[in-house]
Amino acid sequence: ISIALACIIVVHFLYFVIRYKLVMAFAAVLADIHNLGLFLSLLSLTRIPVASSVLAFAALTLVLTVICTSLLFDRMRKNAKNEDLKKLTAFEQADLGANECFKLNLIIPACLACVAVVMFVLFSISSLSPVVILAPVFAALVCFISCAYGTAIFTPSIYSRFKLLGDNYKSQHSRASKTKSSNK
Repeated sequence: ISIALACIIVVHFLYFVIRYKLVMAFAAVLADIHNLGLFLSLLSLTRIPVASSVLAFAALTLVLTVICTSLLFDRMRKNAKNEDLKKLTAFEQADLGANECFKLNLIIPACLACVAVVMFVLFSISSLSPVVILAPVFAALVCFISCAYGTAIFTPSIYSRFKLLGDNYKSQHSRASKTKSSNK
């Protein structure tokens, strides 16, 4: 399963490099690693027994991160085309995009968490032991919590810092090239 998780992260990075910018791709990969690490940390803190059914939710965490970061960066890219919003700082642009996508990025994991609870109720009624169903359902809830936090709060803040670094690099690079051309 670790090979599948690594493949998801690499494909996510390549997709974002092609579709968006390199800065957004770095923020997306960091969001993947953060959400996966948060998911596994919360699993260990809650002492949920880790089995193959529970580890499948690690892949779901990454898939949800890909979907939610795509929604977030689509909004940010749309806002970047607006002339009035180009004047905003990197932090203000990231906050605006995150605020516009906040509800949607929380609704998707929340709906899936409700499905997990309903499945727990239905499966526990049909099985003899609800304890068998409890670990995957708790893993699903932890998956959705980590994904909602990571995409709604962590990703915009890390993207704004990467964007600020990229903007500073571009401005220094453009000043250096102007200085070289004026010296000739």
